[in-house]
Amino acid sequence: MGHLVALAGSIPVEATFPYRGNSTSKPLCSAGRAETKEQDFRRHKFPEPLPALREVAFFVMIVVRGFKMYRRVPNSQDEIDDIVHRHTHEHETASAISRQYNCARESIVKLLKKQGVYRPIGTRKYFFNEHYFAEIDTARKAYWLGLFYADGNVHNHTLDISLERKDRYILESLASDVEYDGDIVNYKRETHIMEQEKLSTSHMSRLCLCSKKLTEDLIDKGVLSNKMYRVQMPSASKLPKHLIRHFVRGLFDGDGYISIGKNRSTKAVVWGIVGQEKLLKSVRQEISKLDIRAPNFFQKGEDNCWDLRYATSITSRYRKENTRLDDLLTIREWLYEDACIYFERKRKKFDILAPALELSGLSIDEAAEIIGIGKSTLAQLSNREKMGISSYKEGPFLRFDKKEVERIAKIVSTTTSKKRPWHEPRTGENNSSARLTEKKVREIRKKYKSGDNIMQLASQYDVGTSSIWRVVSYETWKHI
Repeated sequence: MGHLVALAGSIPVEATFPYRGNSTSKPLCSAGRAETKEQDFRRHKFPEPLPALREVAFFVMIVVRGFKMYRRVPNSQDEIDDIVHRHTHEHETASAISRQYNCARESIVKLLKKQGVYRPIGTRKYFFNEHYFAEIDTARKAYWLGLFYADGNVHNHTLDISLERKDRYILESLASDVEYDGDIVNYKRETHIMEQEKLSTSHMSRLCLCSKKLTEDLIDKGVLSNKMYRVQMPSASKLPKHLIRHFVRGLFDGDGYISIGKNRSTKAVVWGIVGQEKLLKSVRQEISKLDIRAPNFFQKGEDNCWDLRYATSITSRYRKENTRLDDLLTIREWLYEDACIYFERKRKKFDILAPALELSGLSIDEAAEIIGIGKSTLAQLSNREKMGISSYKEGPFLRFDKKEVERIAKIVSTTTSKKRPWHEPRTGENNSSARLTEKKVREIRKKYKSGDNIMQLASQYDVGTSSIWRVVSYETWKHI
């Protein structure tokens, strides 16, 4: 028996045996086949004169390989849960788990694949939940999907997203959601500006998630590497309707903008999103469902780059007829109601607009309508002293007291235009272009009588010599 075992052990792994009725030869153990080692061994048929040698060689193979093919496969629910936990949370390999359960590695791999959690760990350094985007069923997932549509890049089974360093907290929130235990990298990006012929340096933060499963889920939901012509709103089966506003908020944070002008009189506000035509048309349709005027939609340049824009003003006096601040605030409420994640710097600009609907008193539009004069006339009169119409400011907003407006309205209804207080002669200090006051005029005339010449007086009071001459000759300021 010892000689047979020695003879069986001396058979090389690459040994070949002829099949019955066939002169071709095949290897004893073919790598890459799905069948077990036992089936692979028994598949080869030996010549009739060697049945004993075949059985002995099979017995030796079982002894050498440790009876793995006959070991028990874990089948209880507790064991399955433990194996899944070890693999997904403790990042143990299938080989390490198989040694713990004293079974073949292939059995563990088969079990993990059946549970849908198997991943070849290999030399992976960082781990995260690869199944996070398998289904978009929460507001946060919808927001991330919108942000990926704008700033995400999928290539070679890798999700790559870069944001400005001041927005790093957004990437940290994403890493926390997907349970990523790696690092977020800070780097500098240099961009060449052709018009100015110089390099612009931006401080950026970057997060890379490498996973075939993750990228396949995102590609299935529309996140593509080449977004120029193929990006469109995800279907209802992939993005539920009640989560669309969170998706649009992520899209706005990535490719949107909001600016408030510095001009004190107009304070123009422009809100918009830049992107592809089909996607922005779908966003425009969703905004139109809010019972407000639809934003403007136009193409920028020759490429497939479009702009969805809403322009208005935070001062009532200069609000455009085709847009209203109230509509823009409706968009704000739609985007940020129950919002759990967003760019804080963009939200703060929206918050500047919020007090516009909570101001005291009357706006210039309302006051002009009650008084019965034009808005431009009322605006001019409210900026002059001694004209009988007083106003006040709340931030950038010009406001009128309701009792004051009613008083002016009564004067307008009972007097002719020439007898109204704001039609008094604009003489002396009532003239907005006057550079002298009554006190200065008296001083000039007194000094002129004392012997000062006109050139000296003009230089002293910073006016022209002709103005001094008209003052001392009583051509102007006759009432003094």
